Amino acid sequence: LGQAFRGEFFLGNFDPPLRILLCVPIFLAVSQGWLHRRDATPVVASWLKVILPLTLVWTCFYRVMWPVAWEGGRYTTRFVDPLSFGSLCLMFALLSLAGLWLFKGRSRLAQVGVVVSVACGVFLSVTSGSKTGWLSVPVLAALGMMLAVRHAAQPRRWLLGGAVGLALLAVLVLMNPLFVSRLSETVPEALSYHWQSMNPDGSTQIRISLWRMGWFYFLQSPLGGWGDLGWRVLMDSPALTVFASQFTREFAAHGFHSEIMTSTVRSGVWGLVSSIGLFLVPWLCSRRLSAGWLTPLLKPTLWFVWIVLLHQGLAGLSTEVTALIFQASFFGLCLSVGLGEAVFQYRMANAAASDTTSKTPA
Repeated sequence: LGQAFRGEFFLGNFDPPLRILLCVPIFLAVSQGWLHRRDATPVVASWLKVILPLTLVWTCFYRVMWPVAWEGGRYTTRFVDPLSFGSLCLMFALLSLAGLWLFKGRSRLAQVGVVVSVACGVFLSVTSGSKTGWLSVPVLAALGMMLAVRHAAQPRRWLLGGAVGLALLAVLVLMNPLFVSRLSETVPEALSYHWQSMNPDGSTQIRISLWRMGWFYFLQSPLGGWGDLGWRVLMDSPALTVFASQFTREFAAHGFHSEIMTSTVRSGVWGLVSSIGLFLVPWLCSRRLSAGWLTPLLKPTLWFVWIVLLHQGLAGLSTEVTALIFQASFFGLCLSVGLGEAVFQYRMANAAASDTTSKTPA
């Protein structure tokens, strides 16, 4: 719609959305049970228990043996930028840790393996130098502590385990001076931001300026947006030069470091609605399915969806999480499989309950 209002058509802008659209058949197949096998482990359970932990261990081995250093001593793989790499490794670690909590009765060896994989994920995220997505750590930690106090049979044990885990996390973080420096600069840079005068080119200050610039561009073309670089005609407007340096104004060509803002500038109000809906609609659907925890696998499946939405949503405050094809494909696959399995399990539980009710004598 934004392109229609601008009177232009660029097929490349449809690449990431089409990857998410292609996940709709996967959702339909999974939700209808077409891929279900009675004696097979569901996909989400396999991801949480095996695939994600093994992925982190292998990636850590690969990255240590064949490192790729980006500018500033930040490490990643050859294919993924540090922001995306650090955020995804952290999300994999959080999901693996959730799997350890959600699936009981696993062997000691399996539990130790998951703990090692979580440490690998945190290590990879820290050495990438990326702060992206780290806001989800205190949010999930607080939520986990609250659930432990309310529902755990031994809340003190869970609270002690959480405290030990946070202490180990702090040790891993403090081992990397670059990450500690970037993390410690966040709050001072935000508090020292100048709203009516020029700002230095600090990481946090640039992001705040990019949000303000994006809002300015949106107000100039709310229906059509600007496409990828159309906003450059207003780049030197006095409303922007008062607080954003030349470097910051040109840096926006790489994106506005916000999932919602980048989509809004590109496609106008249609991008704003679609980017919010991408997170809001799956959350509303999953909340509706969560009543009663009707099956043993429904709870971990929904927690998988919620952690993905929470982490990617918070990461999207400081970077784009669906702008690249691989990002959009992965995000769409996670949601389509997670929600598809939740819908199928919900339907199966309702069908079983209906059969039981119909067979009960009046």
